[in-house]
Amino acid sequence: MTKPAVAVFGSSSVVPGSTAWQVAEHLGQSLAEHGFVVVNGGYCGTMEATAKGARHVDGGEARGITVPSLFPDRVADGNKYLTEEYKATSLVDRLEKLIEPEYFVILPGTVGTLLELCLIWNTATIGLLSPAGRRPLMLAFRQPWEKFISSTHEILSLPQAHVDVVKFVDGVDDVIAALQEARAQ
Repeated sequence: MTKPAVAVFGSSSVVPGSTAWQVAEHLGQSLAEHGFVVVNGGYCGTMEATAKGARHVDGGEARGITVPSLFPDRVADGNKYLTEEYKATSLVDRLEKLIEPEYFVILPGTVGTLLELCLIWNTATIGLLSPAGRRPLMLAFRQPWEKFISSTHEILSLPQAHVDVVKFVDGVDDVIAALQEARAQ
């Protein structure tokens, strides 16, 4: 049986030992303990932390989607905790691979994370418009994303249904509870 995958997005500048690293590592471990494969960008920061956390679990898997041509200054083969690596040919190829799962967790991050959040958000809202459309579970950490989503809702006059596809969480326990609920349906 294939394990379900959870794509995790977050900052690449998070450093070992920081609170953000600890949260990301705990998230990776908790996902693996609950039978999920961690999928991320494969490099440093929260990507490395979630992969490391997943590997704390016997049989834990961490897939990285890297782009060596885009990030020549980063480790060529992704971080050392990956169990599998896909070398994308471009940023678009990478993003297409990163959005394949049905479950997504968006940790605090910067512009790259914002891009990923908006791509998943758009995918989810398109799913609302079509009976056959994808409706991924999108779990965003309340800090900082709730304010961004709320402001975007107000500025762009988005329908409430488009805002409601984003589920806010306050920590790893909330993520696991939401994933378990989604899988039970």
